Amino acid sequence: MVGLAIIPSVPAQSGITSMLNLRYPSEVAIQNGVAQATVTVTVYYADYENPQGYLAFGVYDTQTQHVHQGTVSSSPDACQPVGAQYADDAVCMVIPTGYQSGSESVSYALTFNSTGQYALSAETGVMDYQGNEAQGSTSSSDFTIAVTGPPTTTSTTSVTSSASSTASSSAPAQTVIANLQYPAQVVMQNGVAHAAVTYTFQYSGLPAGGYLITGVLYAPHGSDNYAEGSGTSSPDACGSNAGSPYANSTLCYSTHGSSTGTESISFNLVFNETRQNSLYIVALITDSSHNPVTYSFSDFSISVVTSVQSTSSSQPENTTSQAQATMLGFAVIAVIIVVIVGAVILVVRRRKGRTAETAPSARLETPPAPSTGGVEFCGECGARLSPGSDFCGECGARKT
Repeated sequence: MVGLAIIPSVPAQSGITSMLNLRYPSEVAIQNGVAQATVTVTVYYADYENPQGYLAFGVYDTQTQHVHQGTVSSSPDACQPVGAQYADDAVCMVIPTGYQSGSESVSYALTFNSTGQYALSAETGVMDYQGNEAQGSTSSSDFTIAVTGPPTTTSTTSVTSSASSTASSSAPAQTVIANLQYPAQVVMQNGVAHAAVTYTFQYSGLPAGGYLITGVLYAPHGSDNYAEGSGTSSPDACGSNAGSPYANSTLCYSTHGSSTGTESISFNLVFNETRQNSLYIVALITDSSHNPVTYSFSDFSISVVTSVQSTSSSQPENTTSQAQATMLGFAVIAVIIVVIVGAVILVVRRRKGRTAETAPSARLETPPAPSTGGVEFCGECGARLSPGSDFCGECGARKT
């Protein structure tokens, strides 16, 4: 292998995938009509919450957007069958046993049948069983491999060897976005919302006089719609955007004396409306004339809302107040019910008492027969009626 690239291992952050430790040859030679290149990479994933789907990764030709020819293996989780359509392609889908977070060691054996400069991209993301990509789960890293013809003479071999030795001494151009951190949700206050986005921009193969360019843009990939905001970079400061169309945007460019290094990037994004924002980060290397050399993307999303949608510190107090009000209402209702029931019981008891007092006399006493002396008695209780009265003075019964 020629010019093997090595990127330090850094785990992915919440809600994203990341590919690190990418290693590949910068040049391979065709032997017997075919050339092969071994490419290895570590795929990290975090907050994997898709038990009905796969963690997918593969190598694509950036010109044709097709999966490149070859085979792939993964550890600790083996590649699942991908169907006859991709049987000879460098694509793999696994069901992570780590669940939520972990890593996969991936090895590709790429096959080339003709000479040329191949612009390739290693990509990873989360997909469901129907092949639909989970939004904000993808990451990618671009690289190139030169395929040369077989040596024909000793002198040519010597020249090729010398060229290979020179290529081996310099790292191939590549960029990696890692340690991405961002809020999934921000709240609009006084017509504006802010979101802090941080990550590291690892690079190698920066040409002399070349530039490092990075920023946050609105999807889809390839757009020039940078998010509004400002940013900083360390150890190399961002160049000034004053007077340009990107004066208030999240675009940062810098130069560096070393061809390999890491920049710590911090952006303060500004939003002026409530919505779900599909965003992506670009990490780009250009030459001194600003021509792109290589780049990589990382997708994510931020929701802007008018109030906090998830549980916040104020909600338990509101919930408690509502519960107290509800309990007080129930208590008042209970007291009213007790009073009503008590009143009903009291009325019933009084009626029963009256019945107990009057019924025996009605059953045991027989009204005396009217006398001839003109004295009248009550037909109900037998009491003597007052002269000229139509009602009994004792029980109130009407005179019959």
